[in-house]
This record gives sequence, structure tokens and C-alpha cells, in this order.
Amino acid sequence: MYELTIHDIVDASFGPAHLVTVTGVEISTVTADGVAVDPTTVLACSVDELFAQIGSWEADGWTVDVIYAQRLGHPVFVSAVRGDDIVAFSIDGLLPGR
Repeated sequence: MYELTIHDIVDASFGPAHLVTVTGVEISTVTADGVAVDPTTVLACSVDELFAQIGSWEADGWTVDVIYAQRLGHPVFVSAVRGDDIVAFSIDGLLPGR
């Protein structure tokens, strides 16, 4: 489980925080303010999928900056830029797999 916040770098604003629950390697639920959200409408993914997405952006020529959590090693902030396309988000509260 983790909290995903999408950042709008151009407008210098934050989108709503989404609580993402991952079961195994699959997204099981995504909520914002307690209301269910379609996971396909936000950048919700498992940590493995997140690492794969970062690698894909890099392979496709995006400029990618990542800040990693020191203890668990997962991304806590990601920005990816290619031309006018900008993706930026943060992850907070990721619980280690059980």
C-alpha cells in the first residue's frame, strides 16, 4: 500500500493523493478521499511495474530523475520529461511486502 500524488510541474500544483493497494503484483484498489478510483485513470502500479516504467521512459529517450528511499530502495519521487510531455509523481508510505 502506498500514497501516490501526481504533480503538475507546469502549474506547480499537486493532484489529489491516491491510496494504492497492491496485492501480490496486481493493483487491488485505488481510492482518493475514500472514494474508489479506476486504476487506469492514474499512474498506479506495483513497484516492479514502476521500475519497468522508469526503464521504458529512459529507453525511449525521456529525461528521467528519480529519488529513491534509502531504507527500502523504491522510488519516492519521479519526473520524466520528453519535449512538452512531463510526468511527475511522488510515492509515500510504501509498506514493504509481506
